[in-house]
Amino acid sequence: MSRVCFFISSVLLLVNISLGQDLNTTHGFQDRHMRLAGGPSPNEGRVEVYHDGQWGTVCDDEWDIYDAHVVCQYLNFSEATSALDGATYGEGTGPIWLDDVKCRGDESDLSLCESAGWGNGNCGHGEDAGVICKPVSDPWSNSSLENPTTHHAVNHGTALPELLGALFDSGHDCDLQIAVRVDGDKADSICVHRLILSLDSVLNGSLADLHIDVTSNCSHYVASFVRYLYTRQINITSSSLQCIHGMASDWGLKQLQEETGKLYSWVLPQDPTFQTQLSLYEYSVRVANEAMQRACLRYLAWNFEALVLSPAWTSSVPLGTVEALLSRSDLVVPSESYVLDAVESWEAARGGASATEDRFDLLKHVRFPMIPAEDLYRLQSPRYQAGRLLGFQFSALRFGELLGELVAQRKACTTPRIYTGKPWSFTFDSEEAQDYRRRKFFFRNETRHDTLDGSFSTPVYGDVSWSTELAFQNKDCTRRELCVSAKLVQSDDCKQTEVAKRFVFENKLVLSCAGRYVFHVEDFNSRGKAVVPDIWWSAYPCNSRSHVHQVVVRPKYIIALNGTEEQQE
Repeated sequence: MSRVCFFISSVLLLVNISLGQDLNTTHGFQDRHMRLAGGPSPNEGRVEVYHDGQWGTVCDDEWDIYDAHVVCQYLNFSEATSALDGATYGEGTGPIWLDDVKCRGDESDLSLCESAGWGNGNCGHGEDAGVICKPVSDPWSNSSLENPTTHHAVNHGTALPELLGALFDSGHDCDLQIAVRVDGDKADSICVHRLILSLDSVLNGSLADLHIDVTSNCSHYVASFVRYLYTRQINITSSSLQCIHGMASDWGLKQLQEETGKLYSWVLPQDPTFQTQLSLYEYSVRVANEAMQRACLRYLAWNFEALVLSPAWTSSVPLGTVEALLSRSDLVVPSESYVLDAVESWEAARGGASATEDRFDLLKHVRFPMIPAEDLYRLQSPRYQAGRLLGFQFSALRFGELLGELVAQRKACTTPRIYTGKPWSFTFDSEEAQDYRRRKFFFRNETRHDTLDGSFSTPVYGDVSWSTELAFQNKDCTRRELCVSAKLVQSDDCKQTEVAKRFVFENKLVLSCAGRYVFHVEDFNSRGKAVVPDIWWSAYPCNSRSHVHQVVVRPKYIIALNGTEEQQE
């Protein structure tokens, strides 16, 4: 034990000497180094850049949240929460090194972003840019989705984490063995220090028979997990998340278990093959973690179209997951016909309908009344007869008779999903939206437009006309440049008809990340407005500048039951 103490004391002495040397250093800044100045706390202030032997500032022209992210991540904060202009933290001194900065958000420093170049600009210090970074106490770290090796750094250490990590790595004077069993067979053991583990109240009472049971795909992460017991720090990737969570659960490490559970939303968009998402969902079902199940299933539902197009749909999605998805009304799909095609392709991969329908009937989850009559007409197989009849009935009945049917049958099959195809949605042009977000205007056919708007109609027992508008600065937004605000309203003449009075609408704003995956769905309120107050607090992360914005109409029928009103989707 004395040797252990001597080892720690020696390393402490070495570190203290090194720290003392660093504190006495007053120069030696590297070119392009950045710092924050003038702020009330370390995570906010005026952005200053070191170049050519001198500190200078950055002009706020074109300054936005993506530029702020680069600054904050350079300074080891997870991300920015605000990009500020107008010398919010006071006017700086010296040169204004950068102007017209346009970052993607994943650059390592501002010099790698598009700009006017060093010292080129037309600004005064009254336009010095500033940022507010997410405080270090927040658990989220930098997570660029473009890099599959991105890790999330979990740090629960309170003292000597680096020193204890070095002690574990060295293996000096270890006096306790942890058996490692891979796929049920003992494969190895890890030598640890009884004193270190005994400091944990959860582990102290069970040091006699320590073992770790993992599958072969998790065996690579055992050493990192044990090292966490020393340092309370661990780097987690999309590949290791499930393994680390499982080991934390087995060992009763609640803090690590909760932290890894929070990371599910972070890793879900990282795998375009959907293998990770499906594996995490199956794991969450196996360990009965309802929060993880909801996060995984919602992502799969919002990205159902991409899932069906992936090889995983016909090779890796089990029946239970298919049924869980088909039962949801938040499937984001072009149409209900797409859902039927997905069912047929899944069944075909398993030998066709005749080979599967004895065990289950997925057609009961298809909402035939939501399929257009022309598509129903093309369904000639006898197995579609009941669904076709229900769909034709829904399309052909007069509205009064249809209400009677809805009251009598109360069928969930009349509930629409989130249909992004025509005529139920309107998609804003992504290039126009990006120009409008940055400049507050855009050009279409060489004509300048100061509002980003559009119009369309939906066939709800007679056309209902809609007008919609997209904005990026609005009085409802909590921070400048960070929010998306959309309006979607009916024309006044549509609201006055008796048929229209039998409907309400639960409309949606669907946001896609660079057209690759849906990362957020927001409800429109009763006034026809949907606001995402901070794009970085969305349901799933998106580190791209390019967003696709779609507004989707979802009608609900108001039916009378025993003299009261009820809404039937």
